[in-house]
Amino acid sequence: LLGLALMSGSVIFSCFGGLSGEVLLKRNPGTPFHVMKAQLEVGGSLAALISCLVFEPAFSGSCSLLERGLFGGWDRWTLMVAFLSFGKSWVAGIVVQLIDNLAYSLAGTTSLLLVYIEQLLLPWVSHEEFEAEVCLAVLGVAATVASYAWASRRAAMSQLEKTDLQVPLLKPKAAV
Repeated sequence: LLGLALMSGSVIFSCFGGLSGEVLLKRNPGTPFHVMKAQLEVGGSLAALISCLVFEPAFSGSCSLLERGLFGGWDRWTLMVAFLSFGKSWVAGIVVQLIDNLAYSLAGTTSLLLVYIEQLLLPWVSHEEFEAEVCLAVLGVAATVASYAWASRRAAMSQLEKTDLQVPLLKPKAAV
């Protein structure tokens, strides 16, 4: 029950963070991207710090940040993952700024599905056994995101048709 509550909270906060990030990225189109990205990272860093100092000790009894320090246990692989994650974060911000968070989520869900299929089809990559529950969960998430994207697009197209946003033809000025 605790796990379900924590997972639900994580989903709610993740959705809130994604939508508020999209609003921030699209609210002021004249603001440079690096400034908006810094604003996003300040909030994310505060949330991570609260999680590490409050939630981690509450659920596991200790705080690894206080015990080992910020870079305790890091090696070259950790640095590589951190570098790739940093790059992914910047690319994701640019993609969300150009399109929308829903399309980005759909792309992420598709990549998750492809990685799962890759693990099943390539035995030298992983020795994962096929699990129907995992497959159905991944397909369910992908179908949910895709159907929401499709419904949102239909609603937007319907709204455009209702408002009839066609540019009127320009009439030539009468000669004076």
